[in-house]
Amino acid sequence: MLSAVAAEAKEVRLVLFPFEAHSAEDLSNVQSGIATMLPGRVSMPGQIIVLEPPGVKADAGQKPRVIPAAEQLAIAKKAGADYLLAGSITKMGAVISIDARLVNLAASDSPVPISVQSQGFDGIIPQLNILAQKARESVVGSIAPAGPAAGSLAPDDSLYAQPGTRSRSYNTASEEPQDVYQPPPRRPQSKPSRFDAEQPRRRYGAGPGALFESAPAFSAEIKGKPLHAICSGDVNGDGKNELIAAGPELVNIYQLSGNSLTKIAEIPVGIDEHVVHVDAGDFNGNGIDELYVSCYETQRARSFIVEFQQNQFIRIAQNQRWFYHVYKLSDASVRLIGQEAGTVSPFSGDIFSMEWKEGKLISREQFILPGSRGIYGFGEGDVDADGVTDFLVFDKGFFNTQPDLILVSATSKTVWRDTKNLGGTPNFFSVCTTSNEIDQKENVPLRIICADISPDGRWAVIVGKNNRRGGSVVSKLFDFTEGQLQCLLWDGADLALNWSSPVIEDFVTDYLFDDIDKDGVREIIMLSSRSEGFGGASSNQISMYKTVKK
Repeated sequence: MLSAVAAEAKEVRLVLFPFEAHSAEDLSNVQSGIATMLPGRVSMPGQIIVLEPPGVKADAGQKPRVIPAAEQLAIAKKAGADYLLAGSITKMGAVISIDARLVNLAASDSPVPISVQSQGFDGIIPQLNILAQKARESVVGSIAPAGPAAGSLAPDDSLYAQPGTRSRSYNTASEEPQDVYQPPPRRPQSKPSRFDAEQPRRRYGAGPGALFESAPAFSAEIKGKPLHAICSGDVNGDGKNELIAAGPELVNIYQLSGNSLTKIAEIPVGIDEHVVHVDAGDFNGNGIDELYVSCYETQRARSFIVEFQQNQFIRIAQNQRWFYHVYKLSDASVRLIGQEAGTVSPFSGDIFSMEWKEGKLISREQFILPGSRGIYGFGEGDVDADGVTDFLVFDKGFFNTQPDLILVSATSKTVWRDTKNLGGTPNFFSVCTTSNEIDQKENVPLRIICADISPDGRWAVIVGKNNRRGGSVVSKLFDFTEGQLQCLLWDGADLALNWSSPVIEDFVTDYLFDDIDKDGVREIIMLSSRSEGFGGASSNQISMYKTVKK
């Protein structure tokens, strides 16, 4: 139980003004990026709500006007706010300074200065995280009680009382969150990143032969509605791995037997549940994998969780405000993580480890993914075989329509950026941040798989590549005509091609690396989709590639 004092903490309203730019260069993309990402990083459900300043939003194509401090104060008070956050961006050479001031309207003569600096554009996101964290801590520190009041109720679990945790639980009947915030701990790294010091480059030989067979060992066609996500797990408790394939409007469960793929169940999906992602895993410890279906509807997440009980699949939680992901760490452990959908950008919220407690799925400590923008499109492993974990992430940055694959250190320093146009996601869903705005497309990055299978110690990287035929630039978002799955190995300076699937028509949508047939050897399972004209019909293809026996 949460303390009575904490439960009575006031939810503060914070007005976020557009940041001014001071530079000879055009920093409008940086301004736009900050305006998009900062609200989700500052807001805290139940404690801090971030508002746009009324009457300040610029028309399309126009820069926001400079608002004097006195006018900002008046606008914030008129909006009924408790705080305002404003600032400026200055670029001198490669250094970008972001200087903000947090004003408590009850004591406006004593603003709190918050400043961060970035070496180039690649470092802006981590610095924004720091700025947002400082702002949140300052606001929460001003409203949270210093300690339990006399007669307050103590928590019934010592975990909730540990400093550095944010605990939130959901009652599946009311779906109302209970939230107490304390600054979260960062996930410890086993050792400092090697990129923080000068080290000689490793030398690599010719490398192993192709790690996967050239032709699929199994292939099946599924006609009908488009499918864009797959996962595997023993979701019905029969001791076998099922294959789950989902599209925006459906979730189907298949059983692989020999060379046949048979649909054994279909999970109903509501008209207000656009499926974004699916994952499976036994995290409540009852021996059967739960199915985590992440959904979004216009302005909020509406995810649900399914489990096989009494010979049928039933929802054990629904209307959840989280995106879920079963994430594999470099030490081979698996963690269920969740990201609460942000109010400005769906993938702007903090990411937490999730755990079942007394029949409810709750958030625990914050889960840090270095360089990450969202919960999907991320992987980790010892890519260059030097004993230190590397992190790969699809990064959109401030200037791209499609995200680039980048390699980052544990401190979010960009070490390598792809130049071969890997990725190219065809997966998206519609987002409307206010009732007056036109729906926009939010892309869901392709999966990044890091696998410890190379005989020389390097981890393989498995990732899709979608583009227009002939390698030409994609003319518009999600306009792809061909796709391919690739397996890459680090050669000392770049991720070099080790294996690739045949080129398929239209695009690759998702893929797995798992022992789906339980023969003791992991396989690649690839999902691709081809449009079949009008009406939204598609021909979906499931292909399985065996690992080459060494």
